Amino acid sequence: GTDLDKLSDENLKNLSNESGGKQVAFVPDEVFYTDGPISLKRIRSEIAQYSLNRAKKRLAIQKVESDEIATLYRGQYTEKEESRKIQIKHLKYLKNFSSQIGDERPITSCRISPTSDYLATVSWSGTCKLWKLPSCELAFTLPGHLERATCVDFHPASGKGLPIGAANLVTASADSTAKIWALNGNQTPLATLTGHTARLCQSRFHPQGRVVATTSFDCTWRIWDLAAGGKCVLDQEGHAKPVYSIAFHPDGSLVGTTGLDTISRIWDLRTGRSIQVLEGHVQQVLGIDFSPNGYTVATCSDDHTIKIWDMRKKKCSFTIAAHARLVSSVRFEPLNGLAVVSSSYDGTCKVFSSENWSLTKTLAGHEGKVTCVDIAPDFNFAISSSFDKTWKLWKVDKYEIPKEIVEQNYDYSYLNQNNNNDHNGNIINGHENGIVKNESNDVSQIKIEEKMETDL
Repeated sequence: GTDLDKLSDENLKNLSNESGGKQVAFVPDEVFYTDGPISLKRIRSEIAQYSLNRAKKRLAIQKVESDEIATLYRGQYTEKEESRKIQIKHLKYLKNFSSQIGDERPITSCRISPTSDYLATVSWSGTCKLWKLPSCELAFTLPGHLERATCVDFHPASGKGLPIGAANLVTASADSTAKIWALNGNQTPLATLTGHTARLCQSRFHPQGRVVATTSFDCTWRIWDLAAGGKCVLDQEGHAKPVYSIAFHPDGSLVGTTGLDTISRIWDLRTGRSIQVLEGHVQQVLGIDFSPNGYTVATCSDDHTIKIWDMRKKKCSFTIAAHARLVSSVRFEPLNGLAVVSSSYDGTCKVFSSENWSLTKTLAGHEGKVTCVDIAPDFNFAISSSFDKTWKLWKVDKYEIPKEIVEQNYDYSYLNQNNNNDHNGNIINGHENGIVKNESNDVSQIKIEEKMETDL
């Protein structure tokens, strides 16, 4: 096809004459743009600066780790690599430590707070409930939606300096809205995000915390600016059928979306372009997540599989025949990417080692379809939710770990403590009107730099 942007008026006239005076409309290489407000440009600029700083830190740490792996292959012992292998072995001893009736109707989504001391669940009743961990006590209920709630997510700085009266939580619903909540017990949302024309599937906070993304059955996904009171700054098309799942890259530079059109897309938030299309599933794609390494993506589908994608090679690197029925969600262990865990309508969750994507553990116990699963950092514990109206807490039972593994003198303290380290790079300070601002988290950056110097 001919690029019309490069044609002169005379050439366009000639083309019109050759086509019998009809306008030439089909341009295969045409780039489609969606107009956006000036605030979107500012947000893209902030995301670019934020993500570049995060990427710089991540790549520096990965360089140190790659040097350690090279040392390992030369036959020398590295404590970190050995520690990683032992942690993966521990995953075989995950056990159901608690089962809690969460609602009168099926629970659709669950999310562990960044500090691992709270759990949020939503259900078909339209309510969101906040639970204390590890006691599993109900803290309070947010009865906000008119129809079934479909997703819940925590602000990345919730519990890490963000005031409880600020925007700590987002929920999505089949009533076509998303709501922003404080954690001070106020049952009135700070903001209601309206604009989608069909039911919502998911809602997620960006790692920076300023914006929220939502997906919908109206075949679009949207970006909402909390600093502007929840204004929609991007209404993005790109899927032929409803957009179901969404996840942000750990650096904040990219976002992945999945659709019921069997494909997934990777978008560059700094430019707005779709930079990769992940094609391979033969049924609707229901979940997506990025590994902390920055280049591995996992997707799950109604075709019963999980696919592992390498963004550097732009192809699927492995397909896991994961479950007997549709795979409803997939999550990487958020700190080190030690494993990927999935939930399924076959009533189970499964844990796969990221070393070779082999099955490490099957978590069975739910009496209905499992709708969602989430993991705490370092795999302190996992949470699953189900159609059986319960959510379950899964934890490594250190007393069942074989003696020969225990005798390797590994530090087991992580099995009993919550991981409160901040790996976000920035803290977002919020206000009760939903306005947020970004402040540099110098303390956490210094800790990372000191860790790098120690490792070197």
